[in-house]
Amino acid sequence: MNAKEMPQAIKQPFDRLRDEVTALQIDWNIYSQLQLHSKERIELLGSMVGGFFVCVAFALRNDITMSIGRLLDPKETRSHSNLCFELLMEEIKTFDHEFYESLHGQYQEIIKKCGGLKEWRNKVVGHRDFRIALSQAGCSLPTVDPKEIEEILELIRSFMNTIEAYYQDSETLYEYISSTGDADDLVFYLQEAAEHQKCKENALRKKHGFLEKMEDL
Repeated sequence: MNAKEMPQAIKQPFDRLRDEVTALQIDWNIYSQLQLHSKERIELLGSMVGGFFVCVAFALRNDITMSIGRLLDPKETRSHSNLCFELLMEEIKTFDHEFYESLHGQYQEIIKKCGGLKEWRNKVVGHRDFRIALSQAGCSLPTVDPKEIEEILELIRSFMNTIEAYYQDSETLYEYISSTGDADDLVFYLQEAAEHQKCKENALRKKHGFLEKMEDL
């Protein structure tokens, strides 16, 4: 593909949105390492740092919900511009209507896929819907499972990379971006600590058993 020069009016929001999507992907990667890796990992975290683990998982889940919601905000709220996909699409439409038309389907697919998650953002995480909070009859929210979040992220990555490929003839491997010292590192050290604690307990049992034998002599 012959890349085109990205106009500054597109580049500015695109670069910032790429940062937002990168941070979102890192949050999801950490959440997945904590919550979706294995039953054994959840049991380890629960036994070692149960309360902290629940708080971190809850905070990450809310942050992921808010981050995706912000990407799909309207381009303006009460005359204030929002950094979002709609704003980016409007800038692309101004400079290259043909590319905008080819991209529009991907954008609409993201919006459609995020319907349930946006309800959670608007009625639970970003705001607290009164009827939902009181669990009133007839008030419920759609289920949003991890598989659906991964599908949403895949659509977002594809959307961003379509734009990057068109203008810069490159793409960003968002799903492979990681932060220094992620949840896998944390679990490694917790496993080391658990093993060390187990060794100490075994040593104490042996010592206690030896002393009991000495007393019986």
